[in-house]
Amino acid sequence: MKGTNQRLPADPARPSLSDAALRARRRYQRDYYQKNREKRASWNRAYWERKATQAAPDTEREED
Repeated sequence: MKGTNQRLPADPARPSLSDAALRARRRYQRDYYQKNREKRASWNRAYWERKATQAAPDTEREED
């Protein structure tokens, strides 16, 4: 069974989720990861902008 992409038989102790519940969970996960990605992108942008402004004075000083 290991390494195969087969679905395990449903566990009778756990009721299967309805389609609506699955859709809601998927939507929540997608929104959560999307928000996380946006935060990371904004952090990245700020980081590189800060780095660029810190490097700029150094290049000006070398020219003098």
